[in-house]
Amino acid sequence: MNEHDRAIISWHLSLKGDSDNVDYLCIAIGYCMKGDFRKAAKNYAISLAINSDYSPAWNGSGSCLFHLGKYNEAILKFKKSVELDPKYTLGYLNWGLSLYCMKEEAEAERVIEEGLRNTSMVKEAIERYQLMLSLTEKRLSQATNEEEKALLKEQISACQWMLEVVSKKMEELEEEAKKTRLGRRGFILRWGD
Repeated sequence: MNEHDRAIISWHLSLKGDSDNVDYLCIAIGYCMKGDFRKAAKNYAISLAINSDYSPAWNGSGSCLFHLGKYNEAILKFKKSVELDPKYTLGYLNWGLSLYCMKEEAEAERVIEEGLRNTSMVKEAIERYQLMLSLTEKRLSQATNEEEKALLKEQISACQWMLEVVSKKMEELEEEAKKTRLGRRGFILRWGD
């Protein structure tokens, strides 16, 4: 039994009649880390039944559908997550990732650009997509049928593309910050003359 199995069992044992949506979110995340997206989706559904106004649960539910190759259904969940919280960057990025897998690259870039307006999430997004890429590569190494391998290769390509897009945005933000700092310094020097 690995650490994810122990964590899931521990959460299941701790559930009581008054469990809130966070309990089911934790179980869902454990199943996602294991790569069992069907069980994760069931727990996200329970979480959403308890609290349907929680953007991360909609995003997680969409992520399960994404990993199952159900991109159209995933997009509906991601749209709901950003409808509830227009500043929820990960909902936009995952929506864009699904569009990319559907070969709608121009629309994917538009959605991602919209999501990256909340610049505070760019670094976290890079970390999440690096983790997703790593876990998907691991799943590919364990995949046995060709259909699953093709789906995982498509998702690896999409994650790599997303990392390029988000990393480029991070570089642009850093360059803008650098110019802003230099501009302020020049103003202060001229003002002080």
